[in-house]
Amino acid sequence: MIIQYLDASAIGGIETHVETLALAQLAAGEQVTVILHADYPHSKVRERYENAGLNVQVAGSLVGLIHLLRKNVPDILHTHGYKAGINGRLAARLLSIPLISTFHAGERGKGRMALYQKLDEWTSFVGGRLAVSRIIADYMPFKTKVMRNFVPLAPHPRKVPEKASFVFAGRLSHEKGPDIFCELASRNPMLGHFAVHGDGPMRQELETSFAGSATFYGFSNDMKRVLASASALVMTSRNEGLPMIALEAMALGVPVIAPAVGGLPELVSNGRNGFLFEAENLQSLESALRAFSSLTPQQMDKMGNLARETISGQFSPEIVLPDLFEAYQLAGWKSSRSIRTKVQSSMG
Repeated sequence: MIIQYLDASAIGGIETHVETLALAQLAAGEQVTVILHADYPHSKVRERYENAGLNVQVAGSLVGLIHLLRKNVPDILHTHGYKAGINGRLAARLLSIPLISTFHAGERGKGRMALYQKLDEWTSFVGGRLAVSRIIADYMPFKTKVMRNFVPLAPHPRKVPEKASFVFAGRLSHEKGPDIFCELASRNPMLGHFAVHGDGPMRQELETSFAGSATFYGFSNDMKRVLASASALVMTSRNEGLPMIALEAMALGVPVIAPAVGGLPELVSNGRNGFLFEAENLQSLESALRAFSSLTPQQMDKMGNLARETISGQFSPEIVLPDLFEAYQLAGWKSSRSIRTKVQSSMG
């Protein structure tokens, strides 16, 4: 049995990654359980996972995690995020369970968060280590394998919308750059509708300053529906790893306009399947947006199809999951079946 362990108070990139990963491993014939560190009030994570068909348990504490692992000893424990990483390593070491950790965060924390990140990174020698981008791997004090995020390809590409609509999706906090997106909207109202999906500490300030330029929708439980009606996903992050929202958009055939940070240059080919711009450079972002807006519907459709080809060829479960299972084996996981054969057969 494989256990995916994370601390999740809201549905974001890590939560989406774990859902996608667990479902792909189930499809490959593995027994998978997701353990949440806590079941937070008003959080929709457990409900979403269970609705997707995942077996979900709640640890509640380090002691609770140890109890769950003793009750059903997994073949490997896979942690995501600093809290799960630190607690998971203590429990795995105590119970002699093979362990691997994925590092997702492209931004470096400050104050207490920076201390937690350092503790997470420096205790990672206990098990295997994965990072979703080369930049994150280079931060690590120990050798870390780059393992791309992945998403399943949508069955059909979405149709290019008749009216231009640009979507920001993410936490409304400094590192995600929602202020840059809103400034872009205020300077380019003639190019289309600008929609902000997400919540966070900057929301009230942004709504007050940019209420006439962008529409604020708050958190959405169905981002695939939102993305399907967008002309493009516009990312304005100051730092990134390899964001799941970008993968999800491209899997639908939605071009991504993104800063050249983290793993995004590996995903977005400028002018081909989307556009790249210089991070925190509004003029560079405006040039990318205007270049996209000058395309004909046929050219936008072609760009969307090329985005889907990128996902299919480099960021799909069929491509990434065999390498992930091999990383599991290096961390101590034992499988009696051929990894590549079972993944490829399960995916069709």
